[in-house]
Amino acid sequence: LFRSESLAIDGEELVRLQALFDQAVGSILPKISFKGSYTRQDDHGVSSSGSLSSFTLKDRTEYKFTLKQPIFSGLKEFYALRQTSALASAQENDLRHAKLLLFSDAAQAFYGVLQAERALATTEDSLRLGRERLEELGQRQKAGLSRRSEVLAQEAEVASIEAQIEELKGVLAVAWETLQFLTGVSQTRLLTDTFADPGEVPGVESYLTRAMAARKDVEAFRHRIAAAEEGVAVARSGWFPTLTLDANYYTHRAGVSKEIDWDVLLSLEAPIFDGFTTSARMREAASYLRTARLQLA
Repeated sequence: LFRSESLAIDGEELVRLQALFDQAVGSILPKISFKGSYTRQDDHGVSSSGSLSSFTLKDRTEYKFTLKQPIFSGLKEFYALRQTSALASAQENDLRHAKLLLFSDAAQAFYGVLQAERALATTEDSLRLGRERLEELGQRQKAGLSRRSEVLAQEAEVASIEAQIEELKGVLAVAWETLQFLTGVSQTRLLTDTFADPGEVPGVESYLTRAMAARKDVEAFRHRIAAAEEGVAVARSGWFPTLTLDANYYTHRAGVSKEIDWDVLLSLEAPIFDGFTTSARMREAASYLRTARLQLA
């Protein structure tokens, strides 16, 4: 688990999705800031006694705390929050599934080494017996008890076994390389299988039922479908009006407004035409939803 770069990449993707979730939460919360401004302008020919004198001053300063709170925007933020949560859940299941696959790969590599070692040991025993048989046939030929063809056939058999041994050595080397790559285990270590042989294996149907209910990759696709459905809702919210509250508290103002300490602005904006942008986003979101359902299927 520590050595796998793939798992680390999947983990970083989960970190990014969790950060996106926090960003979605932040879009719902109010924004508070402090703003200071200094304005200098030409006042040539402007009477300082006019009713707009605060706007025509040569020098004007202003300091204020500002609060901005979105009240309604078609529930886009809440849909985005649920979408990001579903994507994070999908990534968590992908990460669990990747760990299971890594366990499976490591187990296959482990038993691949044992299998190659046992096959090599068995073949080496066959080679020893073949050479003993060859030596025996050679002596029997000298004594006139065996034909030359029998000796040649045994020599071919020994040569074939020697070739098998070289091939198995290559297989064993590859198996060790795979195991070392996955686990970092040194080739000098002796591997021992301490697991008992499995008992009776259940039928295929039981595994299919378990897979449909609990496989992490299948569960990840279900969460992606949920995320895609929320994505459609996010895109649809572009057709709804937005309501926003802006509030200011002034710590310093110049001119006739200097006695005004605060103001509040409630603004409503209703979309009429956006160049078909929302329609295009709806088609894109619907395509993602169809893709997610096809992936699960």
